Amino acid sequence: MKSELVTNIAIAEDHNVFRKILADALQYSDNNFDVVFHVGNGLDLINEIRKNKIDLVIIDLNMPIMSGDEAIDIILSEFPNIKIIILSFHNDIDLICDYFTKGVNSFLPKECDIEDLIDAIYSVMNIGYYINENFNLPFRKMIQQNKFDKSKNEKIVLSEREIEIIKLTCLELCSKEISERLFISIRTVENYRHRIGKKLGINNSIGLVLYALFNGIVQISSSGKIVSD
Repeated sequence: MKSELVTNIAIAEDHNVFRKILADALQYSDNNFDVVFHVGNGLDLINEIRKNKIDLVIIDLNMPIMSGDEAIDIILSEFPNIKIIILSFHNDIDLICDYFTKGVNSFLPKECDIEDLIDAIYSVMNIGYYINENFNLPFRKMIQQNKFDKSKNEKIVLSEREIEIIKLTCLELCSKEISERLFISIRTVENYRHRIGKKLGINNSIGLVLYALFNGIVQISSSGKIVSD
């Protein structure tokens, strides 16, 4: 889903050639992307974020001076509105699970196509997360291994309307689309979303998706898509 709004992007990657090629590919693509800066380590990333308006960060994990992991913790703490896409050679399932539970919005392999990265940027900016077939196994493993502490949610009671809102949010519908589907106002949808977040202790879309998956509100199809009955 493309947007007319410009997305201000920062890239943190220590391989200079790869970083510059990636920056040019996004900057000069037929999309509303502005690569505000690109840097080679996490410390420079944080320093530049503090001086620039950034909507989304594309970040590697292994970098000198300050690692991507350290930088991500700072971003999540100090700049919670900035979306994060990890672009990494790491493919350890437990590692991916840990980053999703932290609040990272997407995790892509470095060998992914530029089109997949562009899709991820649009999805993350529009609905807060990006899921493709690469996430099918990690999500299933999280559910099977009880990766999340379900006990803290056992006493939470959700209304039928709240469950409807959760399902439609997980199906990538925006507030306007949900309001049209349920014949309620956009403000009412936003109020429900805020109430659900406070009730579940969840403040981002990926956290809501993980909660819904773990509690059987939605499922993942064999192709990696979120579905509901």
